[in-house]
Amino acid sequence: MENMVSIIRSFTISLLILLTTSLFAQTYHATRYDMDDGLPSNETFSVVQDIQGYIWVSTDKGIVKFDGIDFMLFDTDNGLNSAVVYQLLPSPLGGVVFSSADNRV
Repeated sequence: MENMVSIIRSFTISLLILLTTSLFAQTYHATRYDMDDGLPSNETFSVVQDIQGYIWVSTDKGIVKFDGIDFMLFDTDNGLNSAVVYQLLPSPLGGVVFSSADNRV
């Protein structure tokens, strides 16, 4: 009986050590981007990733496509009816579908 208690105690301690070390094993890296990095505005409404891996950001100055290095702006100067875009949804064909301030999709 004493041997069984010792085995259970050793197992419990080993399990606690294993669980405790695995809780601290994950680290996350986050990068903050703003106007100094190429965003047209610090006011953003929606962020999505398309099936090709691009990050799309809707802002009050248009839509931004981010490839991990550069930001490409889509605004009223190059085709949008409204610069204010509130909602983005990834398209199954690639790219995004969006709704703008003038309720156009």
